Amino acid sequence: MGLQLPADIVASEEVGEQGRTTIYRLPANLTTARPFVALWIIVAFVLYAIPFVFGALAYSFSRHGRVFGPEIALFPICFFGLFLFPLGTLLLMLGLFARWGWYEITLLPQQLKARARLGPLRWTRIVPLAALRGFRVKHGTASASEESEEERAIDRLATLLADCHGGGNVTICWGYAPAWLEQFAAVLTQRCAANLGGKTELPPVTADEQHPGRIRKRSLQPSHSSALVEVSPGRFKVTLPPRGLIRGNNPILLAFGVLWNLMTLPFALIFVPLLLLGQVQWEDGPEKAPPWMALIVVPHVLVGLGFLAYLRHNALRAAVLEVNQGTLSATTGGLWGNQVHCWPLSEIGDVLVTSRRTQSDDSAKWSWWLSIDPKQGSTVSLLHDSDQAELEWIATALREAIGLKHTTNI
Repeated sequence: MGLQLPADIVASEEVGEQGRTTIYRLPANLTTARPFVALWIIVAFVLYAIPFVFGALAYSFSRHGRVFGPEIALFPICFFGLFLFPLGTLLLMLGLFARWGWYEITLLPQQLKARARLGPLRWTRIVPLAALRGFRVKHGTASASEESEEERAIDRLATLLADCHGGGNVTICWGYAPAWLEQFAAVLTQRCAANLGGKTELPPVTADEQHPGRIRKRSLQPSHSSALVEVSPGRFKVTLPPRGLIRGNNPILLAFGVLWNLMTLPFALIFVPLLLLGQVQWEDGPEKAPPWMALIVVPHVLVGLGFLAYLRHNALRAAVLEVNQGTLSATTGGLWGNQVHCWPLSEIGDVLVTSRRTQSDDSAKWSWWLSIDPKQGSTVSLLHDSDQAELEWIATALREAIGLKHTTNI
């Protein structure tokens, strides 16, 4: 018996040259209830205005000081506009879509198309069914406990992701209730599996709750997990390969580190040699700048190199967990080398998924890791900042391989 779609999804079918096509039109997402949606649009126009304000100030200074010509007004417009115009456009499109846009999901015999539509504008993402690994519903996380129940429900709005082979994922839609998205994802899973004709078995929908109070037993590997599993009699091994530069780093830190080095390193490579050759002079005199001024650049270069090393370490982080010959071994590595831990199975008391709140303000952001708790000695923490669902699966698999009983925290 087929699964039922949520009642407010309009489905239609067409038969064309590519075969049967099913189109699902989703209702407007629930982010329209967020009070800051209007602020996105307001902030977008503020960002648009900032370069012109600085341009007007530069033009005014040039008129009174007569140091530069009127063309100096173009410098702040181009410099600040390089960053602020794209950011403002992104916020403007997000705000307009959250208020008036909708999603249209098209299922073809060989691919899945997710279109975000705003009037005549549309943004299409395509997922080949042959590359589809499964669907995942990533839950939002509620903020401060003093919020009203309505505000907390808005904070928990979820995102539907299509996980692909190779570790990537595509956002299908966002801004809907988790249970609603899970019901829709179950229908998509069934229809995609039917279009594949049994060639590939799709796993059930992965519920990625990100909730520290709901650590669950998870027997199936999540669809977004890139871990490699080897199972044989008396042996269980799970390998977590390096995530790479983009997936292994926080996008904000990655962007900041790249921009910092793009500004600092070229300046240092040009300024320091000229300074040492005596080609740099003060603006108001013929005196040459002393060579020791090169020391001013050193801290900035060191910070940039530190950023590059940190980003590279996160990109190379990998881990291997193995139960074999009566022992549990854990090997973690990165840019700074490998670290190995080993325990006899008889001395392991528990394998837990542990969480910690990473921000002290109203935003409820959590980090997760795997804890190996021996009967004697200190607890060892592994796989920091990993995904909760993947950690739950690894903990469940390790418990079964070790022979530990299930508890409320796995």
